[in-house]
Amino acid sequence: MFSIVRLFPLAILALLSAALPGQETLFGRVLDSLSREAVPFATVYFDGTTVGTTTADDGSYRLPLSAVTLPATVVVTHLNYRTASRTATSAGPTEDWLLTPAANEIAAVEVGDRNNRAKNVAEFRERFLGTEEWSRGARLQFTDRLRFDRHYETDTLRNADVLVKQYGLPDDLRNVAWAIDGKTLTFDRAVDLRASSTGTLEADVPMLGYRVRVNLEHFVVNYAAGSTYGLGTYYFEPYEGRQGKARPKHRRNRQRAFYASSQHFLRSLYANDLGANGFATYEMIDGKARPIDLLSYLEARSDGEMAFQGLENRQITILYFHDRKGLPLPPDRRKRAAYLTSVMVIGGPEATFRADGTLGNSPIGFGGAMGASEVSRMLPSNYSPADSD
Repeated sequence: MFSIVRLFPLAILALLSAALPGQETLFGRVLDSLSREAVPFATVYFDGTTVGTTTADDGSYRLPLSAVTLPATVVVTHLNYRTASRTATSAGPTEDWLLTPAANEIAAVEVGDRNNRAKNVAEFRERFLGTEEWSRGARLQFTDRLRFDRHYETDTLRNADVLVKQYGLPDDLRNVAWAIDGKTLTFDRAVDLRASSTGTLEADVPMLGYRVRVNLEHFVVNYAAGSTYGLGTYYFEPYEGRQGKARPKHRRNRQRAFYASSQHFLRSLYANDLGANGFATYEMIDGKARPIDLLSYLEARSDGEMAFQGLENRQITILYFHDRKGLPLPPDRRKRAAYLTSVMVIGGPEATFRADGTLGNSPIGFGGAMGASEVSRMLPSNYSPADSD
């Protein structure tokens, strides 16, 4: 009897889905793992997209697939439960989601560098949101859900007595010890900032017109390399809602953020259309820039995915030629045209990317114009420049 009652709602949903040809959906229920009771008001979304919904009183949800390419990652979040995710490969009903209560986890937030909490939050906010025009007015909420850690290296400073007297001693050093001569200082200094979240962060990005919900697995600022790397799940909620029309300024800004981005470049490469989209690729060999055909280094991995082969640790220069509005210029219109320079480095023997221009956990890094990874200039994977027309 229990199993019949449990499956009955999904059976009805399946019949409804079959009755709506051309409107494929993914649907199911979200339950408490301990009580098996429904979890209402949970957020269910496709990672990196604007496609999401909230569970009903009975824990049910339905996600449209019209703007999503499968396979795709589905994420379920709720303030009182641990975040869960799984890969969806086809339309239709899914297994019940059984969420684990997270009340104890949230109450026991563990913070490294406890005495520097405010400093860590401020640095994270700046790195995560950015400091350029796209971050204007941006706000980050629920920073109490952040956990921080750092790696330290031992360093020695000679003639430190003069420097410390003049500039003081930074308060973020550890294990500070003076030598017997009173002039040499040994200390442990931070080489990075590492962050993760115990729950959902919310970033409000008014320049692009998105509220972004982020569940952060890890976020690393490497001081020596000058790089920032983050991995997590992202849900973009447009100011205009799911069916509304974006304001003109948001449409313009989203288009500007898209062109010359790594998302634009990888989409163009996947479609074998780099030239028409304003791109040219080069590699420095013997001090000279040589054109490189990246297509010869690509192999299909699955439907919607391709992989770089044979480019490990090679630095590829990417030029993006554009007009005064930032729109791409094809090769026959580039004489005296402005261009932006970026660099791509493949950090492994194989690195995959998707047709929508996203990377997942792939070891592909970008620098220069494409190197910015701040959330305030991110776009959902289902964004299309046509949305800005």
